[in-house]
Amino acid sequence: MENQRIISFYKHYDGETIVEYLGEHVGEMIKSVDIESKTVVFGEELLKQVIKSTSVTGLDISYYDILYASIVFHDIGKAFYREQVKQAIKKQGTAVFSGHEIISAIILEELFKTLEYMHPSKYSIKLIKPALFAVLFHHHALSIRKRIKSHILQQITRTNQDSINETITEIIEELKPITKNNSFTNTLLNQLKETAPKIKMILRDTTRKYYEIREELIRTLMRTKETCLKKLMYLTLTTLITLDYEAARKTRKQEPTTFGKMCSQWRKHYLEQNLF
Repeated sequence: MENQRIISFYKHYDGETIVEYLGEHVGEMIKSVDIESKTVVFGEELLKQVIKSTSVTGLDISYYDILYASIVFHDIGKAFYREQVKQAIKKQGTAVFSGHEIISAIILEELFKTLEYMHPSKYSIKLIKPALFAVLFHHHALSIRKRIKSHILQQITRTNQDSINETITEIIEELKPITKNNSFTNTLLNQLKETAPKIKMILRDTTRKYYEIREELIRTLMRTKETCLKKLMYLTLTTLITLDYEAARKTRKQEPTTFGKMCSQWRKHYLEQNLF
């Protein structure tokens, strides 16, 4: 195991070891999105309508930025599961990252709230809700309610606080080569170090923060009359799930399932360049 790399998948099966690093997984996902695809073009149109209902006057974000951020940050919670990975390697088993999406979403929200506080005329928390929704629920089929109660996640919340700074440094090093191509996501990543003290507190109170974010997102979906914002949230979630599955299948050498074939069709039709 390389200390400076973040493993996002580890499995030893039938005499073969499959290792996937976070940077490779995220990079593969980003390569599958064309900026002129139907998804991005439609997302930009929806975002224009959402912006009209905010106090943002000097917009510094596009829908492609929002989607890019959801991809880059969707699995950063896995960086805090190093002990689980070590045990999997030691026992030649499979690393389990149950609940990592919850940590990822909490950190992403904290980063964006800081950005909004620093530049209120450029950003609004409403603009990041599609990415936040996608990150928090991209494993919703596995039952997020069970995952918040996972004993593995509870172990993470009691992690050695002194190791958090080291983990954050590893996240930055792993993702920096990818975020340098997107200024918005790069700005968020650069804030990670300054946010370390808050992340320490978050890990102690993960359950409360999860319910807080979840309730706000559900309230947005159920009560708001902003149809465009709802569409953006579902568009981003569907896209993230598709990209996550497609990239994982390649690096983890998995045979395509029926669901996987649907993901491939979605990617070809909505995420590749729109020629019409």
